[in-house]
Amino acid sequence: MLERLFKCDYAIYYSGFLRLADGRLAIRGYCTQIAPQQAASYLLAYDEGQGTTSLLISSTLPIDESALFAWDPSASHAVVSFGSLFSGLYWIDTIGARPVTGTIQANGKSFSLETAFVGFNRDGVPSTGNATAPAWSPDGSTVAFFASTDAINRRGISRITGRWLLCLIDVQTLEPKVVLKNVYRIGKPRWSSDGRFVAFNGQVGSRGTEGLWVYSVANGETQLVAEGVFSDFIWSADDKTIYGIRYVGDSVREKEVWQFDVGDVLSESTNAVP
Repeated sequence: MLERLFKCDYAIYYSGFLRLADGRLAIRGYCTQIAPQQAASYLLAYDEGQGTTSLLISSTLPIDESALFAWDPSASHAVVSFGSLFSGLYWIDTIGARPVTGTIQANGKSFSLETAFVGFNRDGVPSTGNATAPAWSPDGSTVAFFASTDAINRRGISRITGRWLLCLIDVQTLEPKVVLKNVYRIGKPRWSSDGRFVAFNGQVGSRGTEGLWVYSVANGETQLVAEGVFSDFIWSADDKTIYGIRYVGDSVREKEVWQFDVGDVLSESTNAVP
């Protein structure tokens, strides 16, 4: 179905379907490495109506299989997270990729987001922190993501088991802001359609409750929607409900789909004093 738009002397495989805001289907194409051929990743777009394939980005991208994309409403720009134990963020547009810049500072530590990008493209430097799971606001003004200063100077699994920070970055000023500290066992944040709230799954506080939470952008309030371990969730179209996939009891396999009315939670958060 997809036209081959990039040269590869070895095996090509595809992964990561995405639906762009303009309706096209996006997919990552990856040319595996064989000396002297260098491994390369590309981002393609397929127009189902026209049956045509095009390169979204003309250059190769510094991504791996754990990459998470978040597109702005115009589908012309994206912010991408790469890596797992060693993770960072970069912007992409039709020209190519560039690092997300700015400093993350919390819990007595700080690191530059740009060092993570540079480190990933070289050998990696454990002195940097982590940044992952970007989510673009519906109006295109802000990106939410998680960052970790606890990862600094750590190696292995300990780089992702510490505290995470919920951050917001204004796409005009490009200055990241830490809005919530000490979140553990994080998932991906998701914006409400009106852009007033960011929902996320995780544990708030080292001894706190794990569950589904909602953060109010207006006043910084964080409200618990439901306790439990969630593998995924999504807002309803009218923002009055959140559908969540929650593990049953202590089971690591059995899951149930739940529906949560968040009208009262959002009302309390909206009226709360920051």
